[in-house]
Amino acid sequence: MKRKAVLALFVSILLLFAAACGGSSEPAADTSAEASAETSETSEYADFKTAIMLPGIEGENAIFQMIADGIRQACADLGAPEPKTVEGGDQWTSYGKYLTSLAEAGIYDVIFTTTDVMRYCVNDTLKSYPDQKFVMVDADLLGYTDQFDGGKIPDTVWGISFDLYQLGYLGGYFCGLVTQSDMERANSDLVVGLVFTDVYDAWEVDVKTGFTNGVKAAGEDILIINSIIGDWVDPQKGADVTRALFAQGADIVYYTTGASAYGCVTEAEAQNKYAVADDNNAISLAPDTIIGCTLVQGYQAAYDAAYGAIKGTLEYGTGRTVGAAEGVISFTFDDPVTQAAVPADILEKMQAAYQGLIDGTIDAHASIN
Repeated sequence: MKRKAVLALFVSILLLFAAACGGSSEPAADTSAEASAETSETSEYADFKTAIMLPGIEGENAIFQMIADGIRQACADLGAPEPKTVEGGDQWTSYGKYLTSLAEAGIYDVIFTTTDVMRYCVNDTLKSYPDQKFVMVDADLLGYTDQFDGGKIPDTVWGISFDLYQLGYLGGYFCGLVTQSDMERANSDLVVGLVFTDVYDAWEVDVKTGFTNGVKAAGEDILIINSIIGDWVDPQKGADVTRALFAQGADIVYYTTGASAYGCVTEAEAQNKYAVADDNNAISLAPDTIIGCTLVQGYQAAYDAAYGAIKGTLEYGTGRTVGAAEGVISFTFDDPVTQAAVPADILEKMQAAYQGLIDGTIDAHASIN
């Protein structure tokens, strides 16, 4: 015990000495509250107030985390106050009330929110607060203008959506290539699984269409089986659904966001199968099981949206969709696990497919006959 205490004291002295002498080779970033306050006070955007309304829990959704972080960083970089963040949890019937409460406060220059479901809430809130500005990240406005009063995007709303057709295509193509391979966990049944956390148009239409197109591009004879967990926060239900897919011959499953989807991973681990996350790099959860993931670079998209909102450069009343060509939709090509676990010929085909999405020679949106 004495030896440990002496060692701890010696390490502490060394650390104190290094700090006093400027021992770090890189200057430390000043992240103190005082520094942030000073930046805000001296910025022309010091009075620009924002809020973030998340229809869920930030820590349980990788996309929500990326979006919130991107908005916060843009505010910090421009010297605007940190956004007020409201989490709706799993009480979806209250999302509109939370959004309206933020507008009712009358102090936010812009309110940020996310996902397609919030289109209805934004439309309802604008009926009482027509001058409130909203920026929607990861929400398709262009394809659903009929969900707003008057059949057009309100002139106080701007949105950016991610091309989920392309996301699904990359996931489907990868799953199709893996199930036909001689990789350790692949079988000869030629069956792939698709798991959605819940009923959601963006998944059932966009992701599913892209996924199916991707699988069929890899092999026409591959069977796709699709299941919906029906719960966002119950991993056991996720495991049960995935177990049923494996029982039908699937050797790889592509799963969407949500805490319940972690059950897909644990079941794939238990059965020595593969799992693929659809919008974030989840490989570290189970590197022997999750050998590749499709990616949505939500952080940069949210950062750019918030930066434009604060600077006043967004053209409200419009929306845009971004995908592979803009670097928002991608795959874990650079991850060392993917590079080590996936055969070179599969990675080459994935790279070619990705380039096809970038240059437009592959249409992930094509209708399925």
